[in-house]
Amino acid sequence: GVPPTGQATIYLLVLTDNNEQGLAQDISNHLEESCKKVTSVFILVHHAASLISATDEKNVFLKKASGCPVIYLSGGLILPKQKEADYFFVKEIAFRKWQRWHSQSLEFLKGAEYYLRIGAYNAALFSLNQTAECLLVAIVRFMTGYDINTHNLERLLKLTQMFTADIAAVFNLEDEENRKL
Repeated sequence: GVPPTGQATIYLLVLTDNNEQGLAQDISNHLEESCKKVTSVFILVHHAASLISATDEKNVFLKKASGCPVIYLSGGLILPKQKEADYFFVKEIAFRKWQRWHSQSLEFLKGAEYYLRIGAYNAALFSLNQTAECLLVAIVRFMTGYDINTHNLERLLKLTQMFTADIAAVFNLEDEENRKL
């Protein structure tokens, strides 16, 4: 089954044992699939040790997430206290991340334009895919501070819906043909 259309997505951060042998993506996929009949869920999986690194000001997303309500806490996991973030330092990091991914996307776009001119359509399509990926990564990292590491455009687009519906609306994903494309 599929959850009712138009239903809001629930975004969950799942922390696993540091010795967890399962891959984060496998855990994420399993949990999302298990919840599919009930509601739309987007799972981000990390080892518990990543919260320790969240005290570092560079990991803005986990720093913010560690202050959110906990739904379930297993075993003896103790969440570390977070120190107050330096607003200007956080803005500078976000801006540098934006610049890196945005400039990379522009380079892929130039490549796509070149490949179109010479008739290498598969290479052009690949370059356009890379352009979209870089832009979505840039937007997610800038807006949330989350260092997303996926190449899946659908997941990246879904993550942008955490803070805006406008980007996904451009693709008109309610239409089956657009979703396939």
